[in-house]
Amino acid sequence: MLINIQEKLQNSLTLHKSGKTEEAIVLCREILQKAPKEPNTLQLLGAFMKAKGDYPEAEKYMCASLQADPKQAHVHNNLGNLYFELDRTDDALRSYKNATDLEEKYADAWFNRAIVEEKRGQIDAGLSLVAKAIKYAPNQAKYYNLLGLLYKRQEKFTEAVSAFEKAVTLQPAFIKAIHNLGTAYREVARLDEARQCFNHVLNTTPDQVETWEAIGSLHHSTEDFDRAIVAYQKLLLLQPGNLKIHRVVNNMMWETGRHEGFLSSYITAMEKQPESVDIAAAYAEELALSGANEQAIEVIEQALTHQGEAPALYHRLAHLKLTAGQTEQARHILENLLKTVTDNDEYYTDYAQVLLECGEYTAALEQADLAEKINPDFQKIWAIKGDCWRLLGDDRYHWLFDFDKFVKPMALEVPDGFTHIEEFNEALAGELDRLHISDVNPRDQTLIGGTQTIGDLYTNRTPVIQKLRQAVFEAALRYIKALPDDDTHPHLRRKTDLIKFAGAWSVRLRNAGFHVNHYHSKGWISGPYYVKLPAAVTADNKTAEKPGWVNFGASRFGPESDRTPRKIIQPQAGVQVFFPSYMWHGTNAFESSEIRMTAPCDIVPR
Repeated sequence: MLINIQEKLQNSLTLHKSGKTEEAIVLCREILQKAPKEPNTLQLLGAFMKAKGDYPEAEKYMCASLQADPKQAHVHNNLGNLYFELDRTDDALRSYKNATDLEEKYADAWFNRAIVEEKRGQIDAGLSLVAKAIKYAPNQAKYYNLLGLLYKRQEKFTEAVSAFEKAVTLQPAFIKAIHNLGTAYREVARLDEARQCFNHVLNTTPDQVETWEAIGSLHHSTEDFDRAIVAYQKLLLLQPGNLKIHRVVNNMMWETGRHEGFLSSYITAMEKQPESVDIAAAYAEELALSGANEQAIEVIEQALTHQGEAPALYHRLAHLKLTAGQTEQARHILENLLKTVTDNDEYYTDYAQVLLECGEYTAALEQADLAEKINPDFQKIWAIKGDCWRLLGDDRYHWLFDFDKFVKPMALEVPDGFTHIEEFNEALAGELDRLHISDVNPRDQTLIGGTQTIGDLYTNRTPVIQKLRQAVFEAALRYIKALPDDDTHPHLRRKTDLIKFAGAWSVRLRNAGFHVNHYHSKGWISGPYYVKLPAAVTADNKTAEKPGWVNFGASRFGPESDRTPRKIIQPQAGVQVFFPSYMWHGTNAFESSEIRMTAPCDIVPR
């Protein structure tokens, strides 16, 4: 009997490996008719069910196998893999732990536990677990690759380099590890070695999208724009719907004066994926940003003709109509859209904006309330609610926009290696000047008469920028600590010292430059650090214009007469100003031959 079962199990495995999984399942069922609790058959049947995508049946048979014989470490591990694929991370961890409890030296189960912890953001736990895996199987390249990824999450890039190098030494053809090694080399400014890694990956496997993005970004950051464009175009051939890269490559072309072929990536993508609603909507948005609003409307109307009544297209059309001053048409589109789509916070807030523009403040609040139920941390909700409360004379406006409580200038501590803040600012300004590579306004930002750095400033590993990052981080913690506790307030209820930067950049404003009034939709706390200021801005100026000063509370929504600042602050070099991201703010124009340089950031809970 036992010999017969073993032969049939072996035959079922052979069938499965040859692509005949259904026949393998039939064979296992035949065994279970005679031996219904045979654990090996049950676990193998579970594996076959998982292979064909029937996860409920796979779980049923694996659990039945463990009920018949609970001491099967490998089955606990396989069940953990099943749970992990189903995103049931707690169940996966429990199964993997059962495996390691049964078999202390089960390296793969320790490794799998580490993967789950990495996914959950528990990096210290992940490091401890992968160390166990390496202890019991020190020559597994994939363990060192995970170790490197965990070190990267901790921004321990030197340690990450060592881990990835070990992975590649153990398995020279390990493409993912070579790619990861390249990203780690970039973080420690070993740029030539990073390029070599990326080029090796692409020469071996030219369809690696993430590597085309990595080498494109590397070329971009080193001002090798022609190669960056080529890399991004290669990526878009593989992934025409990658809207992030469309935006990056076209912004770069615009800001570096490479206008030939500007926005052509969208046309190529629409030819490859004519059914894509998202590409058409993004192309229309780019056209509108470039001032071609009528052409953008034509693109959307053509897409609606060919692709049907897609909500994203109507949403974009409403934006375009609003930009064109056709408020009633925008309103009609959004009203109809919200009859069928009731789970999109942006649709509700955009409709609220239209109602606000029409003077219907109570109705606008109702739409903002609906958006809040979907995504209470979406900052546009609170920008709109504040406007409505202000225009209705509701005291909740002062509760939400308490400028004295929430707008705080904070002097940065002098970073190590500098004797005073002026010395630090001089070094920082020199590095930022090098990063301001464009001479034109970015199309999709709020500044007029100036330039903005490309990408996330704080990912730049230059020491002076990392010192700025650390100093701003510490100042942010001081700002947060001073905030009162209030679980009912949209700014205060998110209070935590577990924070991260959601973005950072630098802005240079020249003569007559300014920021239009805006809020930061994806932050929690925002604010600029003042690096270098013209004398015209820092002078004891008593005029109403307050040149180069930052103003708060002047909305871009609602009646023109109500768009006046509620608070104005004179910038000071060496000072970071923090405020809620939903708070309207802008910069007054100034006249000077000197540059006004800042380094703003957005912060969110981790």
